[in-house]
Amino acid sequence: MPPYSVHENRIPVSIAAIQAQKLVYHTRPRRLADMDKLTQAQMVLSLRSYGEEPPKDWSKVQLLSRLKELEEAGEVIAPHGGTKKHTPLELAIKDLNKAGARKATLQKYVTDTCQIAITGNETMTILQQKAMGHLLQVTTPVGEDKMGFGKYAAQTYTTVRQNDPQYCSWATETAREGECSQYLKRFVKWLQMRPEETKHNKVDLNKVVPHAKAKSNPKKPGTDDPTTDKTGYPTTTSPATSSTSQDAVVQQLVNAVTALAKEVQDLKNDKAEKPRKIAAKTDCEMEEKPHQDCLHYLQEGWVQYFGHPRCLRLDPAGAFRSAAVEAWCDKHSIFLDIIPGEAHWKVGVVENAVRGVKDVMTKLCQYEPELSPSEALAAAVTTFNHKELVRGYSPAQHILGQAPDETGRFIPATGSVHPGLLVENPNGELERSVRLRAEAEKALSDWNASQRLMRAQHSRHRPKYDYIPGELVFYWRTQDANKGRRQPGGKHGRFLGPARILATETRQTPDGGVQPGGAVWLVKGRSLLKCSPEQLRRATEREELLEALSDPTDQQLTWTYHAVAKEIGGNRFEDLTQDVPDMQEWHRAQDPREEAQPTRVRLKSKRPPPEAPAAVPMEEDDKELIPDRPRRERSRSRGHGSSTAAPSRELPSAWWNNVAERHWPEQKCNYWDDSSAAVAVEIEMPGTQRGSDRAFRDLGAYFIGSMKRRAVELSERKMSPEEKEAFRGAKAIEVKNFVASKAFEVLPEHMKPARHQAIGMRWILTWKLKEDGTRKAKARAVLLGYQDEAYEHRSTTSPVMTRQTRQLLLQLAAWKRWKVQKGDVTGAFLQSRTYPDQLYCIPCPEICHALNIPEGSVTKVQKACYGLVDAPLEWYRSVDTFLRELGFTKLWSDPCCWVLRTGEELRGAISGHVDDFLFSGPEGDELWESKLRAIKEKFKWGDWEAGKFTQCGVVIEQTKEGFELSQPSYLENLHEINVNASRKKDRSQATNDKEKTQLRALLGGISWHAQQVAPYLAAEVSLLLTEVSRSTIDTIVRANLLLENAKSRQKQKMKVHSFAKDDELTMVMWVDAANANRIDGGSTQGLFLGMTSKSMLKGEVTAVTPVAWHSQKIDRACRSPGAAEAQAAVNGDDSLYSGRHQWSELLYGSGSLKAPDELVRKTGGCLVTDSRNVYDRLVTEVMVIKGAEKRTSIELLAIKESQMTTKVELRWVHSEAQLANSLTIQGGHREYDLFYRMNHRWRLVEDESMMSAKRRKDLGVRDNDCSFWKDQKSPQGLAWTAGATKEAAPMAPSATPMVAVDLSKPKAV
Repeated sequence: MPPYSVHENRIPVSIAAIQAQKLVYHTRPRRLADMDKLTQAQMVLSLRSYGEEPPKDWSKVQLLSRLKELEEAGEVIAPHGGTKKHTPLELAIKDLNKAGARKATLQKYVTDTCQIAITGNETMTILQQKAMGHLLQVTTPVGEDKMGFGKYAAQTYTTVRQNDPQYCSWATETAREGECSQYLKRFVKWLQMRPEETKHNKVDLNKVVPHAKAKSNPKKPGTDDPTTDKTGYPTTTSPATSSTSQDAVVQQLVNAVTALAKEVQDLKNDKAEKPRKIAAKTDCEMEEKPHQDCLHYLQEGWVQYFGHPRCLRLDPAGAFRSAAVEAWCDKHSIFLDIIPGEAHWKVGVVENAVRGVKDVMTKLCQYEPELSPSEALAAAVTTFNHKELVRGYSPAQHILGQAPDETGRFIPATGSVHPGLLVENPNGELERSVRLRAEAEKALSDWNASQRLMRAQHSRHRPKYDYIPGELVFYWRTQDANKGRRQPGGKHGRFLGPARILATETRQTPDGGVQPGGAVWLVKGRSLLKCSPEQLRRATEREELLEALSDPTDQQLTWTYHAVAKEIGGNRFEDLTQDVPDMQEWHRAQDPREEAQPTRVRLKSKRPPPEAPAAVPMEEDDKELIPDRPRRERSRSRGHGSSTAAPSRELPSAWWNNVAERHWPEQKCNYWDDSSAAVAVEIEMPGTQRGSDRAFRDLGAYFIGSMKRRAVELSERKMSPEEKEAFRGAKAIEVKNFVASKAFEVLPEHMKPARHQAIGMRWILTWKLKEDGTRKAKARAVLLGYQDEAYEHRSTTSPVMTRQTRQLLLQLAAWKRWKVQKGDVTGAFLQSRTYPDQLYCIPCPEICHALNIPEGSVTKVQKACYGLVDAPLEWYRSVDTFLRELGFTKLWSDPCCWVLRTGEELRGAISGHVDDFLFSGPEGDELWESKLRAIKEKFKWGDWEAGKFTQCGVVIEQTKEGFELSQPSYLENLHEINVNASRKKDRSQATNDKEKTQLRALLGGISWHAQQVAPYLAAEVSLLLTEVSRSTIDTIVRANLLLENAKSRQKQKMKVHSFAKDDELTMVMWVDAANANRIDGGSTQGLFLGMTSKSMLKGEVTAVTPVAWHSQKIDRACRSPGAAEAQAAVNGDDSLYSGRHQWSELLYGSGSLKAPDELVRKTGGCLVTDSRNVYDRLVTEVMVIKGAEKRTSIELLAIKESQMTTKVELRWVHSEAQLANSLTIQGGHREYDLFYRMNHRWRLVEDESMMSAKRRKDLGVRDNDCSFWKDQKSPQGLAWTAGATKEAAPMAPSATPMVAVDLSKPKAV
């Protein structure tokens, strides 16, 4: 605070301070109106400052008249009434602040006013910094400018020049040396151009009359001031007269100011006005010691004991910045590290230690109020040096190598008593010292505990940032780059991007390693960004895939500095390191429910094909022509769309394009005149110029796409009048569904968004084949969901009913004699709940006419229509919510299955596959029928079918014995792969790409048939699919034979048995494996899960319902057949656990999810294997890990645990009685054929000798000798007869069946 300023109505003035100000007298007169605002005391002070002593009885009018007389004569300058005069720099900064309200205005100010070139990517902070630096350089410095740096930052140039000439010299020397602050350069510039001081003869009343109107506490009445008399006028020791001596004038002025201050105080007290607020007193500032004292303390307190330090780290205090300290450090080779004022953390240890010492001193003074500050400081410092632990030792031990004795002294122990103990008085002095030391140690302990708690409360885990160049990331910002400062208006930010990492700054660790630094450089488009690691998040796999699909050429950019500099150009970058979110905000910005996620601009049409390279002129030689690779051209567009450039690759060309002209025959060939030598294919070209240009870019792709659309999708322009009429009716039905479901909301004009924010809509017209062979016109209006900019962030995972759920639901209905009905929802997605997001659409013209709105109108989507990626999920949520409201319970084992219970009784079950539902319940049950009526009323259904219906391509027929499943006509749509006779001669030839595609399609179709109703095909399909990537002509031949075999047996039906109501059902899992039977060396496992009665475990022939079957590759490589069998057994036990859990949940409820074993135990389970190795290890009470297959033994412990926790039984059968044997080897249909011929019945063979099938065959042991299939208890038992032929064993479907098979002749099966 300047010595002449007013604070709390007190004006402390000293002679030296006033002399330092060097008051000058100006000649320019001031305005008269300002003098009217002076008080009477201020007028008296003004006249005394001029040298006149006004009479005490003068009134305010007389005083004002005299002052105006002097002012008109030019003797004094009237006060300016408190109006502040701004410097040129302050006026320029005011204009800058006004322009900084908006980014656009600020950019215009920087470019027009400051004449600074900008790129447009700078933030407002950077623009303001550039403008401020320009203003500091161009505006003229004046004496009233503030320093703006250093310890005199708040003082003016004139004050610093008058009070500290040495500081001015230092500033001039520093500016001459080189780089320094802009404020320091401006101050030195003013020093060099300051005018010569001149003496004036006018008295400036602005330097005398105070303008501040600070309130002060009223003075208590009754107190007298010796400097005033009763009239209130200040008393003076001598009259004020003019003097030629400057010291005399100053001394007189000081006396006048002091007296006037007292007078002003009395006038305030006389008014007895209660102050509105009490101003707080400023803290007393510590007197800064000169640099000599600092060096003396350092020399005496440290150097003489510990020597000179290697580094001296100081904060920028005035005494530390002196040249003497720098010279002392240079003299003793000490590195002087001056810490900036913004980096207190670099001296945080010292500051924390000072706080700790103050805390201990405070507690010591509270303990003993008479304690002096020096004694408290000595006790606190001693305690810290002796008791605080740093890496296990106290500071004294670190420095001196030993701990002090009980008196705190570092003197070696002797036999005599220490002199310090003799001096202390045990009654007072010693007790006081000991207690004070104990209190200090206690305060230190409390301080350390509080510091530990504070560090624990503020500790946060620091993620490991290991970003690598080229990685795709998103960066967090508080605002978008193209928005103003006040938008979006919240304190939250969002992730933008994506961008590619160019480089990461690293720093070296003490051990020589490298760890990530604090900056990561990104490249986004044509912008170079500098970010902090805390701002970034990695792109998900889906986002990386979308980025690769959106602009594949961007993936081939070489991420080097030269390549990036060439692509981006220039040397400017944008620094975003100041926008660092906290961990909570970082997670919040990734939640789609809290913040909008970064989106790519979706393409409104198909991507154009890559442009072909320029044609190469053909040379008349035999050299091979190599076309030039097309150069990658980067799009400079910053708008919607992606780069149209294609990755560098060689385009295929026909062989005749590279044949030299002289090699073509000159004579005319008759082949080209033959009209039958070619086949004409007519494809209609687009009618518009835009469509033609798009087609001619790649005619091949256009022809293929047109032919595909013609094969599946129909065009109205090519329809006959009858076909158009049929599809007109189909369209009318679809439009009616849209209008009835209120799928679109008509918006008023002021609420309609722009057309580019809405997605389109189109018709898909196809023929739907009926079961009787006729066709039906089907029209579907779909939304163009790929145009939704946020579609990649929408949830798309929608569950569907599994095959195991279908089999178990049919088994439940057959066992309980329930009726099964199938219902198909018409326009399912249009009947879902209200769409939860904001989405706009432009409907088809037919729908616009039905809604009575103009064509092309923008509407709001209210239903999850076809074409949206989340439409199936919204439909599932709607169904699930409705069924729960009706009282159904969803199964944990399958979310697409709901059951109805009343208490412990099961009343019905429902399963769904998108819009196809199966309803199983007791016929005639009132509760079940009421639920069905409610379901029929809620949704709009097609035909409800019962008895025989098709569900997901499988024909289901309900009979008295249960259900029969088949696909009688599915394989008719699959055709063999044609291979010419010349290629069939050499079956080892590799297949081409087209044949591989055909092979995948054929095997995929057969695989679907095998998964639904034909387990006997699963093994061969699985083995052939493994060979596709390295397939030969022999693979195609075997695939064709497999298709022929499948078609010959496609009439076979899979049975779901209706067991007796009193039968206790159990599950049996047959497991088998074939080691290294795949072309890639892998092993195959076969799993067959069946539902049967518990009588099978007693050796009886019982019916078996297939529940689940798998033939697949084992995950890991198996070193032996025993390892493969063990893997199959473990995986089979896992599938058996799942089936038992789902069946128990159907019958008994969900139970406790924390204890699923209790629910699983309610359904019996049996694991059947033909491996003696697996069986022998698991039948022991305690399994020991030994032998060469230790890993296999550890894996088998899972089955051992199931035996104990879920009561799984283990059975062994020989390979010819293993039902899963057909699921492991190629051509192994024997066991399943026998299972089918026995009307889906089987038996667990009991053989105490445990003789394998091969051993039995070698010894000539026949199965009839051990009564293999003989069932004497069942009236419909099956007998096994040896030596019979196939013709002697006709299949009786309903009467007592008898199967005669000779195992010695496999062909008779």
